[in-house]
Amino acid sequence: MSKELLRFYESGVVSGSLDEVWKIVGSFNNLPAWHSEIKGSIIEDNQSDNKIGCIRNLTLTQGGESVREKLLAFDELNHSYTYTILSGLPFENYISTLRLLPITESNQTFVDWKTEFYCIPEEKEQCTAIAKGVYTSGIASLKKVFQK
Repeated sequence: MSKELLRFYESGVVSGSLDEVWKIVGSFNNLPAWHSEIKGSIIEDNQSDNKIGCIRNLTLTQGGESVREKLLAFDELNHSYTYTILSGLPFENYISTLRLLPITESNQTFVDWKTEFYCIPEEKEQCTAIAKGVYTSGIASLKKVFQK
C-alpha cells in the first residue's frame, strides 16, 4: 500500500527569554512540565537525559496511552533537538525538530516545531489532526508557563 508524506509546522512566541524557555524545554525528558497533553515521561534503561539515542516513554493525559520517542540530535548551542516516534501513534518515519530562537527586541522566544512523516492515505486526516493537536496544544501550554 502506498504511503503519503505529510509535513506539519507550528510556531509561536513565548513571553520568556531564550535562556528561561530553554531551561524548561531543553530537557528531552521534561515534556510533562510544559505540555498539557503529557502527564509523564521516563527515560528508558537508565540512560541520561539529552543523550543521543535515549528513549523517552511518554504517558498521555487523555486515556493514558504510551508513546515512545528516540532522541536523534541535541544541539545545546542552537537550542534544538530532533526525535522520532518509535511506537504509540499511527506514523511511519516520523521525524520532528523543536527549535527555539531569541526575539531580541522584546526578550521573548520564538518556538519553531516541525515534523514530517508517512501515513496511509486513509489515515491522513487522523494523522494530521494528531500532529496539529500535539504541536498547537504544546505551544499554547508553553505560553501559559510564561504568562506574565
